[in-house]
Amino acid sequence: MSDEIVELTKIPGSNVSRVRNQNLPSTDFRYDVPEWDTEEVHLRDYLDVIFRRKWLIISFLALTFITTLILTLASPKIYR
Repeated sequence: MSDEIVELTKIPGSNVSRVRNQNLPSTDFRYDVPEWDTEEVHLRDYLDVIFRRKWLIISFLALTFITTLILTLASPKIYR
């Protein structure tokens, strides 16, 4: 069985003992993935962001409305 592992990890033209564990998973210590349930996100959090950025949102909507209005009024009239 160990011969099969050596054949799977063997790279042509290299030393087998040096390459033996190159393709195996890392054994380094890794930190645990933080739990998603530790902090819940509520609707109030989203509303706070909207209220803090209200002038940015209002400016964007006003710019979009004015641009659409100008392009609509400047377009040639097509009657059928």
